[in-house]
Amino acid sequence: MGFSDVIVGRQGVHRTSGLAGYELLFRSNVTASGQAPTADQRTAAVMVAAVSIGLERLVSDHGIFCAADRAVLTGEVPMLLPPERTVLSVAGGARVDDEVVAGCRELVRRGFTLAVSHDSPAADAPELLELADIVRVDTALASSSAVTDAVSAYEEHKVTLLADRVANRTDLPLLADAGFELFQGFALDRPTVVAGKAVSPGSVRNLSALAGLMGSDVDFEELEALLRRDPALAYHVMQLASLGRPGETRVAVDSIRTALVRAGVRRVKNWLAVLLARPSGRETECYDQLVTVLLRARACEQITQSRSPGSAGMAFAAGMLSGLDILLETPLDEIAATLELTPELHDAAFGGGGELSDIVRGVTAYQLTGADTGHLPRDQVEDAFASAFPWAFDCADAAVR
Repeated sequence: MGFSDVIVGRQGVHRTSGLAGYELLFRSNVTASGQAPTADQRTAAVMVAAVSIGLERLVSDHGIFCAADRAVLTGEVPMLLPPERTVLSVAGGARVDDEVVAGCRELVRRGFTLAVSHDSPAADAPELLELADIVRVDTALASSSAVTDAVSAYEEHKVTLLADRVANRTDLPLLADAGFELFQGFALDRPTVVAGKAVSPGSVRNLSALAGLMGSDVDFEELEALLRRDPALAYHVMQLASLGRPGETRVAVDSIRTALVRAGVRRVKNWLAVLLARPSGRETECYDQLVTVLLRARACEQITQSRSPGSAGMAFAAGMLSGLDILLETPLDEIAATLELTPELHDAAFGGGGELSDIVRGVTAYQLTGADTGHLPRDQVEDAFASAFPWAFDCADAAVR
């Protein structure tokens, strides 16, 4: 089991009336091997960072602008950001061929918005320009006449013009008068960096191998059992479920199984593909922390099983979520903000009221003190931990092999 630090840059994209969204920017120079990451790895890293950090924290309810190179455009690297609010900017150096055009057509069909850059191969390809809703024009080096010519070139196309790299605020009214509706550059704001934690590629090998063997008749029990042994991956699947599916409203989850059903097997496999595609960063080994979280989750489940069997799965998820601050080195309130949970699971995991919350608090107190069990009978808590120890250590041993 390992985790790596993830960072992503963001810079605002503005309208004259205010903020329209954020462009997500790759912010790491080398891979673990010391080599510069490829364009596809950069895109994968941005997606992993965005979902790991949480879109709520990263962009709130604003739009998302993300560069897309060939692998994303053709579907080789799955695009997991929500289509209805994501603008994919075709990378300027992307080679345009039938495969890229077909991939872009499919992305637009799924609900993504396509942007192309003026004076790039994409803008010169009629098939892509027909699919694009936004054209980006670099205004930093262009003369006023060149900007005017660029605007004129797209008058016959129903596209929104985005002025890139706007350096002076005094240029904004002139650009707006020329026909630009979106603006980005130092005149408005500078990129900022947001940091978080993500599961490292090395720790998903077993699950990736299983996903590769999955057919249409996936064994949910086996997949759920695997997620129960890996809190980081379970957390990421819960994040995917919280994003919702295209055309659906967000639905709160109350257990790992519910999250798996909501996220869908195909999206889980796609997520694993993206995790493995991104460049490897610094990995933090955390055997003791992993055992702590697994013990807590299993003990909560065992106690609840004897009291209210129908809530045992929720109790496991609550115990696991309550310990993620140990693994991710992130405050629990920030973790909670990235997930769409039922009120009962949220309260149980993050300190609200109710019977499950009392169980999580009692189990956590016993872990921390070795004596205090809150409102729970001490012998029941001790029995639950005694039963949970072999399973937790077996899972942790398997994770770090």
